[in-house]
Amino acid sequence: GSVSSSVDSASCSPSSPVSGSSSTASSFSSAVAAASLSSPLPPSASARSSGSHCSPAPTLAAFDPALRADYSHVCQLLRVWERTVWKMVGPSMRASCVERPPQTPSSERVQTALQNHRSERGDCGGSFRSVLFQQCHGVTATELVASPDRVRSLLEVAQVAQLPSVECVVQSVRTLLSIPTLRTLIVELEYVLGGRLSQRYCNERRSETLPEAYHKEGAVFGPNGLAHIVSPADLHLVQMIVIDMLMSATLRPSISTLRTGFHQSQFRSTAEMSHLSVVGLPPVLIEETIRCLLEYGVQLVEIDAHESVTHQLLLRLDRVAHLSHVHNQRSRYPHWSYWRRALTLQLMHYSEYVREEVQQMELFRCIVDSALLCRWMLACSDADEQYWLNTCGASAVNMALIHHTDTVATLLVLIRMTARLIHRQLRHLKPDHEAHPTVWPGTSPSVMRYAEEVLANVRQRVNEIEVHALRLAKERDSTRVEVAELHALVLEWNFAMQMLSCVYDPVSPMVLSVKPLQEHWHLSSKLMSAASLLTMFLPRQPTFRSRLYGTTAHFEPLLRHLTYHYRILPTRSNTQRWRSFVDSLRDPRLSRASKRELVLTLWSECHYRGGLICTTRETLLGHRVGHLSLLVAEFSAALPAPRAGIHARASSARSPADCSQPEQSSGRLFLNADPEIASYKVLSFDQVIDLVMDPQIGFDLT
Repeated sequence: GSVSSSVDSASCSPSSPVSGSSSTASSFSSAVAAASLSSPLPPSASARSSGSHCSPAPTLAAFDPALRADYSHVCQLLRVWERTVWKMVGPSMRASCVERPPQTPSSERVQTALQNHRSERGDCGGSFRSVLFQQCHGVTATELVASPDRVRSLLEVAQVAQLPSVECVVQSVRTLLSIPTLRTLIVELEYVLGGRLSQRYCNERRSETLPEAYHKEGAVFGPNGLAHIVSPADLHLVQMIVIDMLMSATLRPSISTLRTGFHQSQFRSTAEMSHLSVVGLPPVLIEETIRCLLEYGVQLVEIDAHESVTHQLLLRLDRVAHLSHVHNQRSRYPHWSYWRRALTLQLMHYSEYVREEVQQMELFRCIVDSALLCRWMLACSDADEQYWLNTCGASAVNMALIHHTDTVATLLVLIRMTARLIHRQLRHLKPDHEAHPTVWPGTSPSVMRYAEEVLANVRQRVNEIEVHALRLAKERDSTRVEVAELHALVLEWNFAMQMLSCVYDPVSPMVLSVKPLQEHWHLSSKLMSAASLLTMFLPRQPTFRSRLYGTTAHFEPLLRHLTYHYRILPTRSNTQRWRSFVDSLRDPRLSRASKRELVLTLWSECHYRGGLICTTRETLLGHRVGHLSLLVAEFSAALPAPRAGIHARASSARSPADCSQPEQSSGRLFLNADPEIASYKVLSFDQVIDLVMDPQIGFDLT
């Protein structure tokens, strides 16, 4: 059935809130079943191919009155999302599709083919018709975006989470498609799928030259005939992939809770927030995927039919590294629910080896077949604390892993892979080498025994997590599975991964120092410092100095299986850039407004890359202590409003002239996953400015 007619007829006001879950699981299931998809293709496309009119199916609101408020809001979100995307991309498409005179000698056959092409695809000058977004004469075809599948999926998550507001969706789409490179790549893909190929591309038959080729020549047919578009099934698959990628990055449900009290350490009266969300793909990964699709995934082949050679485009997803797992299931991908497609696209963050291991897991198969898939995706998010005093770096990198991962099943694959790689290095260790110095010589365990004990403990914890997760994944009663219970599995994984970080370098293992007080790092450090000075004189106990060093932040061999690490970790190419950013922000001659513009570039970079790892430092007992944390960009409309006075308290030290522009007007905030506490710290632009300008904190991105 189609929801297109009901989307336009639904009475949706911009201020309509998302209602809570007032319906039972059975009534929701019956309402959802009434709008299930009978065909993977858009209904209107099936109707056009058969020549018959497609009548709209009954809407969800007609079956369950309790869902009408959620249903209206979902339809409104999808309609607004579609219109905003087309407003951002449509003009660029129309401007790029001006047909040029053919570059080859004209003939009657070529002119006939060109005339047929124009009649089928529409005249590019006035009535451009999009291949990618199914747009014609500026009127949207909502069956592609507001499909029953997407409506059903968003209604499912609305029972447990908060759907984004209309304002947040519009702001997210505009921010995403304001990236010039991404918008250009979408236009290029539209250009190719419409069969508008350059003569240079047709002659060389190399898709690698496509992005530069059509800008230079832009002929709509090759030297030996008209270039046909890809098959309808392949075209529909590309449509779904592109729209799913854009939607996952801009339409993200969340469960946000503002904690009482404020964190009083480095960030000065910073609000704390728990923020569970379905994390979408970062813009940089969407760019890379579309670029690879253009360069390697669209192949031009010659077809000899009726003794005349023509060209046809073939879709080769197997040549696109990011989409190889989609290629293996291309016949089933259109039939999946939106959440399963989004989860499949999230696997692009990892290598093909990791993707294969994840898809072969029994836990992963149970999760994707579960009716609670959206809850599993919600649970794999949020911030967490460090469970030892010296695992700050590893905890920050773990937050980045969680932030780029779909479910706990992938996290279990990563920790087991890390344990295997560490175990392979044990054969290179010296059996008599001590793991850590002690006051009593000869009482320290060997590095081999120390590493084996840690690995055995980690394996036991991982197995327990998987057993518990399997039990929850096989649970069919939705009322017995809460998001908090699923999120507890992610916290257990973070605990085990931090424990494993002490043997990232098994040749020189680190000693883990217990943090006795939860979310109180400073007080715990003082207590453990006094305790370590006393217990170091006992046999087998490490010296006080050996506890002063933190564990390794990341395991180098594991980074080879991640496709995002170079985006969030410092590299040589951006070191100088971020060093100049800090120096510029500390320039006393720079006005407050100019400094906010600089912080806006930092926010845009965090949004583009999906987060950045930053470092700060402070002084404890006369020693400088460094901290790593994950900095994430977020829209203020997607978060609950902080209590009155937070930003005023944070900005009380500034003059009235500096506070003339309210920070909330930008609509953007930072979420800082600082391992000192088990939640995000909400930072405004002005708070980031104060943070960077304080030389004692030593904010650094290099």
